[in-house]
Amino acid sequence: MANEEYSCFCQAFSPSGSRISLRSLPPKKPFHEEATIRRESAKSRVDDWSEVSYLSSRNSGADALRHSIQSTLSEIESFSRNNGVTFVSHEDSILNDIHQQQIVDAQTMASTLPPEDDHEARLSSTTTNQDSSSIPSYQWLHTERAHKPLAIQTKQPILDDTTIAWIRGQAHSIWNDASKTVESRFTYQRKGNYEVHLSDLIEQGSNVNARREIRQALQQKIYPLVREAFGTSLADDPCSLQFCVYDAIVIRYNATEAGLCENTIESVTFETKLGAGQPLHRDLGLVSVNVMLNSPNEFEGGGTFMEDQLQDLLWESSTRKDEEVDQNSLPLPLKPMGGPGHALLHLSSDRHAGASTRRGVRDILVFFLTASKTATDLDKDQYSTPLLEQAARLKSTARAQCEKCLVKSISFDESCKSAIWQPLASAICRAKYQHLAIQAIPTDGEAWQYLGMALCDIQQTLGMFIMAKEQSGLELVSGLDVVLEYQQRLVQLSISILEMAKQFTPCDARVWHNLAWVLDQTTGLTNKPEIDHEIQSNYSRAMELHQAFQQAGCDVGIDYDSTILNYGLYLANEDHFSKAVKVLELIRPSALQVQQQMMEQKSQTQQEQKLQQRFGLIQDAQRLLSYCQRQLS
Repeated sequence: MANEEYSCFCQAFSPSGSRISLRSLPPKKPFHEEATIRRESAKSRVDDWSEVSYLSSRNSGADALRHSIQSTLSEIESFSRNNGVTFVSHEDSILNDIHQQQIVDAQTMASTLPPEDDHEARLSSTTTNQDSSSIPSYQWLHTERAHKPLAIQTKQPILDDTTIAWIRGQAHSIWNDASKTVESRFTYQRKGNYEVHLSDLIEQGSNVNARREIRQALQQKIYPLVREAFGTSLADDPCSLQFCVYDAIVIRYNATEAGLCENTIESVTFETKLGAGQPLHRDLGLVSVNVMLNSPNEFEGGGTFMEDQLQDLLWESSTRKDEEVDQNSLPLPLKPMGGPGHALLHLSSDRHAGASTRRGVRDILVFFLTASKTATDLDKDQYSTPLLEQAARLKSTARAQCEKCLVKSISFDESCKSAIWQPLASAICRAKYQHLAIQAIPTDGEAWQYLGMALCDIQQTLGMFIMAKEQSGLELVSGLDVVLEYQQRLVQLSISILEMAKQFTPCDARVWHNLAWVLDQTTGLTNKPEIDHEIQSNYSRAMELHQAFQQAGCDVGIDYDSTILNYGLYLANEDHFSKAVKVLELIRPSALQVQQQMMEQKSQTQQEQKLQQRFGLIQDAQRLLSYCQRQLS
């Protein structure tokens, strides 16, 4: 049947946070042969756009916005209790779980990669500068126009050649031994990427000198360097922190192997063109230390591309009329400035990518450093986890933990709890996690973004109450008028929150995409031309940023694809078929190519799930493209 051309309606986050919205095509009138695309009618709408209060700005309004969020969440929980439902999710238990896990992670590494020396020794070292000569000299890297600090490069190596040779040799033997299973802590893997934990190499190896060199490098070079360069960014009193290793991984990016799959299908897959690398992400911990292990003559490409490196692009785009990104004007990925043993250090919370290694093999050792507050400072704060890492852990664990959020009901059967109250409980739980992350770091734009989308989920989940009322006569103590009022308020808050997120993370393409997506869900606006302009402007900026990251060698994958699809769907809904075709044609990999990747990734369940999601997304985009092309013929 024609109206089954688009048979799915899904609303979900992509693996890295971009909203995907595929809406069913309802049947057209009987005398038409093809289905039509139209905007899904909303149960709740913002009737007067002038009522949407943009509380957000970088310098003011955040406190008022947070108060509105807290008040609204409290009212919705009170509404639930009035209807006999209690959500089992308490902020104290959330924070306690976060801190307990951080302690476990830090202690796991302590036996092989010891923490920083005791508090008194650090105070003595800081005040007398006795060990300052052992700290490697370094230089800061900044964006050119905005002069935002990005990372530091050491001017001397922090590991010697003998230790590096031992590390590479041990790692190579494990990677070549098919009988040894290497447990991955990365959430993303692809052909050509290898990793092994440094602690495993130390425990399995017998080179006492190499073990001593690594420990000395931590105590005499890495910990003091991090304290000197980043200390004031991590705590008001850096001496209150004791640094330790959260994890340390030897990573190999093998561009040669990553390119082998081009022989398996007619054309090279999207990932193959990117070579070996890692997509945009944030690390857990406080500071990431990337140590080069082989000569830059052995590979092409690679390096760390920081999201904020595109701030200069945003600066220039206000005066640039063309929509294409000039690849020659893009900054290069950051790398250690010398040969093997030199390091690049940056805040773990700064979003970055492992840029594509296009030729040869690139080996690196990455130390992920965290810290604990000393016993003296715990008197001021019951938790030992620094606020930056607290926020990072809240963001990264929210979705998985909140799926387990409990619902206690005294008036509904189990099926009603599962269908209606459980999704609401999960969405409220995620909002609480992100709100706690913002309380820890008020300028965390990603937490603001995730909070905005969690509120959007709550708004849509409340719509299920309206459906239940219409279909099964669900009775609510407060009535549906209250539900509709909550929905309207949540839409307003979501938009204001995402505007705030843009202020703090202007180079995150996902926030521009998600704001456009939320605006697109608000039908019935009185000033539609202005809103249409805002939607297209946000989608266009998201596209521009994705393209820039892609041209810089970063894998933008499903985030870029979902932006293309949602923008194309919006344009098709507005009957802008010619422009929709131009947008949709930007999805490069075919569904067949992604399916081939799925076949190659069967041993990696999480990655396979992401590829399956992308496979379905690309199929929908291709069907939408075909539909738009037929409208123009």
